[in-house]
Amino acid sequence: MQYDRVVKSTAWSPGPGCHGGCGIKLFVKDGRLVKVEGDEDHPYNQGRLCPRGLALTQYVYHPERFTHPLKRVGERGEGTFERISWDEALDTIEERFNDIKAKYGAEAVIFAQGTGRDIGGPISFLCYSYGSPTGCNWVWAATPATPLAWRP
Repeated sequence: MQYDRVVKSTAWSPGPGCHGGCGIKLFVKDGRLVKVEGDEDHPYNQGRLCPRGLALTQYVYHPERFTHPLKRVGERGEGTFERISWDEALDTIEERFNDIKAKYGAEAVIFAQGTGRDIGGPISFLCYSYGSPTGCNWVWAATPATPLAWRP
């Protein structure tokens, strides 16, 4: 098969859902991702790629993948949603955050990040700008996740 282009990139979460940063080659035909392979020139994975990485086309084109914001219009648990704009979604989030802050104080919100997904900087900035004195980083050890609180 001939491809329109091959794009070299790096796979991080939320693609395959990992932390490795493997080099990948994305094969594009008629504007669609049709194949994924490991990049043999990448020093980390040297052309090898796990099944999650190889399945990226399935993630990208899965019929149940969220591609736009949704707002619940029925009761919780009914599964009824309507599509909304990104502006409306962001305005709704801002409004909810501001309501919580006004009613309970900025310390009522804890800003948490998962394991090693390199969002420590941005989530710290969000925590600072909101005025929250709390943040959290989930650390995996031999036991289940242990939250370690930090102050920005």
